[in-house]
Amino acid sequence: MQQEKTKILKNAGKYVIIRFRILFISQIYVYLCSKKAYMELTKQDRRVLKDIIRIGILRRCEEWLTETSTLINKEYVDDENAFERCMEVTKRSRDFFKEAMRREDYYRNTMIELGIENLLFEGYLTETDFVKCREELRSYILERHQQLKNMRLEKQ
Repeated sequence: MQQEKTKILKNAGKYVIIRFRILFISQIYVYLCSKKAYMELTKQDRRVLKDIIRIGILRRCEEWLTETSTLINKEYVDDENAFERCMEVTKRSRDFFKEAMRREDYYRNTMIELGIENLLFEGYLTETDFVKCREELRSYILERHQQLKNMRLEKQ
């Protein structure tokens, strides 16, 4: 049974990567909850972190727009036609809409830390984005990110 699932997932391609990210993010969340590795956030901290999350989400939107624009402007190859290209753009748009709705959950107070960690992991946020945070919060976030990064490397 497990071998069949593995075989199906290997053939799924892109789905495997997305599924792996979701599973890994949920593992991070379980790890954080089990270690009580969270920090009490003030109202001001939450406001600043939500602004930082917005920056990361906007960077992802810009990346998606660039990818879509490239796809639309790409030359047709072999048997490809406008209808097939339109269907591909529609599929990517639908997938991105689902992704964007998942990312909107990061604005919830209970998901702020997980959202920050996920955006850092995916590269949409950098250390320089946290200049607006107070020093204690910034060092806590970056230190925890480094710990989770090391944990990922150990698992591989």
